[in-house]
Amino acid sequence: EKINVNQKYKIIWIAPERVGSRSTAEIFTFCGFSYLGKHLSSGTYFNYTHDSKIPEEYKDYKVICSARNPYSRTLSLFKNLRDSGTTGDNRTFREFVLDLTDENREEKFTVGVVSYKIFVNPVLEKQPDYVIRLENFYEDIKKIPFIFNHLTEKQLEILCDHGKEIDEWESYYDQEMKDLVYKHLKHQFDMWGYER
Repeated sequence: EKINVNQKYKIIWIAPERVGSRSTAEIFTFCGFSYLGKHLSSGTYFNYTHDSKIPEEYKDYKVICSARNPYSRTLSLFKNLRDSGTTGDNRTFREFVLDLTDENREEKFTVGVVSYKIFVNPVLEKQPDYVIRLENFYEDIKKIPFIFNHLTEKQLEILCDHGKEIDEWESYYDQEMKDLVYKHLKHQFDMWGYER
C-alpha cells in the first residue's frame, strides 16, 4: 500500500502538507487506516504519505482529501520553512510567492525545501468524495460515514482540538500575490470549495 488506505471501507486519504494531517492521522488510526501496512500514528510518531498519486488498484476507492484555504496554506508552507531554518536566506513572504510562481523557474525549482510540486499538490483526477477543511475540521470530519463506528462524539471533539489557531493570512497578501496564488492553485480552490 503506497497510499493512506482503509481496506475495510475501500477508501483512501489524501494528505497534502500543512492541512492538519497529523490530527487527521491520529483520528484515522482509530478507524483502521494504514500506510505501508502500519498504523498512521502511534501517538509519538506519524506514518503516512503526502503523495496524492492514486495507484491503479485504488482507482475505484472513495477519496477523502484534507484541505486548507490555498492562500492560508501557502503562507503556512512559507512559515514552516522559515521556522525550520531551512530557507538558507531571509526571503520575505512576497519574495517566496514570486519565486514559487515564476513562470521561468526550472521544473525542479525549490524555495528552501518547498518545491513547486508541494505547492500545487494535490492534483487529483476526480473530485474527492469527502473534503476535510482545516478551518471547519470537526464539522467536516464528522460527516465521514464510518467515524462514529470507531469514536464517540466526545472522543472526536477531543481529538479535533489540536490547540493550534489558524493564523490569519489576509494581511500578508497584496492583490498581485493573491492573483498569482489563485492562478497556480485554481484546482485547489475548485476541488476544496474555497472562494477566490
